[in-house]
This record gives sequence, structure tokens and C-alpha cells, in this order.
Amino acid sequence: MEFTKEVKQNWLKSLRSGKYHQIQNDYCEGDSVHQATGHCCLVVLDRTVNDMGIHSGGAWESLPIGYDVLVKLNDGKVDESYPYDYSNVIPFIEGLETVD
Repeated sequence: MEFTKEVKQNWLKSLRSGKYHQIQNDYCEGDSVHQATGHCCLVVLDRTVNDMGIHSGGAWESLPIGYDVLVKLNDGKVDESYPYDYSNVIPFIEGLETVD
């Protein structure tokens, strides 16, 4: 899979949709990825590309940065009152370069 503008736009749309609840310190929480009550931003990327018909486990491998950067950013909230709505990762993702 390549990190294209379409993938990036759809990922950002998914993060903003309200369908996913951001969590820290875990890939997802709940009984399974598909029934999870919370998701890391990287799980949302995987779900997004799957919804696009791109079957790619570990879609973050196509990112122009190491996935660990996003994990740290996703988990970087320290204020419990802060909304867990991906608002800390969205500006960073908006700035990522795509292959097209």
C-alpha cells in the first residue's frame, strides 16, 4: 500500500467522524478490533484503508515517518479533561507527505 492523498484524506475524515474514540497505551480496547470501544489513530488508519478496499495489515508501514512517532503523539495527552478526539494527531497527519 502507498500513502496517497486519497488514503490521507480518508484517514483524516475517519478521525474527525466521531465514529472512533481515541485511547492511549493500547492498539484498541474492547473485545476485538471490530467491536472496540476505543482506537489508536493507527487502528483507524487500518480500518480506513480496509473500508477503501485496500487490504493491508499494518498500513502504518507505508507512512513517511516511523509509526512510533504517531504512537507517542497519540498517547501524549496528559490532561485527563482533554477530549480524546484525535485533535492532537490530526494537525501532524495533515502535514505528512504523500506519494502523489
